[in-house]
Amino acid sequence: MPFQVGIPRNCCLGTSQFLKWGFSLSAESVCQQMEKLEKSLAAQFQYCHSAVPALRCLTREPKCLLIPQTPLSVCCCLFILFLFLSELTGFIATEIVNELYVDDPDKDSGGKIEVNLNISLPNLHCELVGLDIQDEMGRHEVGHIDNSMKIPLNNGDGCRFEGHFSINKVPGNFHVSTHSATAQPQNPDMTHVIHKLSFGDKLQVHNVHGAFNALEGADKLSSNPLASHDYILKIVPTVYEDMSGKQRYSYQYTVANKEYVAYSHTGRIIPAIWFRYDLSPITVKYTERRQPLYRFITSDTEVFWVFYTEFYSVLLLGLIRSASSRHFLLGRSGEELHYQIPEVFS
Repeated sequence: MPFQVGIPRNCCLGTSQFLKWGFSLSAESVCQQMEKLEKSLAAQFQYCHSAVPALRCLTREPKCLLIPQTPLSVCCCLFILFLFLSELTGFIATEIVNELYVDDPDKDSGGKIEVNLNISLPNLHCELVGLDIQDEMGRHEVGHIDNSMKIPLNNGDGCRFEGHFSINKVPGNFHVSTHSATAQPQNPDMTHVIHKLSFGDKLQVHNVHGAFNALEGADKLSSNPLASHDYILKIVPTVYEDMSGKQRYSYQYTVANKEYVAYSHTGRIIPAIWFRYDLSPITVKYTERRQPLYRFITSDTEVFWVFYTEFYSVLLLGLIRSASSRHFLLGRSGEELHYQIPEVFS
């Protein structure tokens, strides 16, 4: 038959069910007997070194069950949150994928390329400045004036030329010179600064760094005033396709240049600024993409699963242990509870 033990409520009796006394004991003597019982259990059942502190933790400090796990659990949760936010950021952000192929990307352009030129000649009058265009299809235009503007500089002694025109998709050149002037100057000064030379649509994308305006800032102010300048361009068609599927057509280009003094058939020096171009058969395409939803879900499945198990194992299990531990604590002093001692230790 089990024994009955009367114990005051001000004593912690987490293992009182293992006690084997036949009479009421004081709180101090019960706790002393519990210390002996722990040592006895470790000896009889060969408990490992970590089992006895765990038993003591149950009998005295139920809240300490959560202390060893709390720092590690917080770190795990923060790391899981970091992984989730990283995957979410990668899903929301777009990536730029580039590819190369041989084709004319803009077949609706009519075989034309739009050109934007902005150049300053600080030592040449505006009435002497002109734009000439010629190519292998037989085009030869002297003094092109459509969509162009001349802005005087240095009290009229210099000129800034801005022009918007089109060229054919064949090798050719356009040049800034005095060829269209009614009277040729004796010593035209072709020192210059190029502010802009671009082809096609304006393309400004944060993640695309190309040579769309490779001659920007080219400064030839310290060169020979009577020298001609040759800029040899290799134009590369470029396509940018955004998330909606809309395509924009632009052109990048590489450049090489040389400087020389050229004489006409009459022996006069007639300098010019030449832009000789040829088109590359290779097209560069940039495509804006976003990570597919299924890939985001697949990559985050493990993160969600680890978070789920960690949450329930640490938080919910911790609450259950905490509630269970309070069941073994005795409350108000002076009251007595009676526990039945199993006969298995009798």
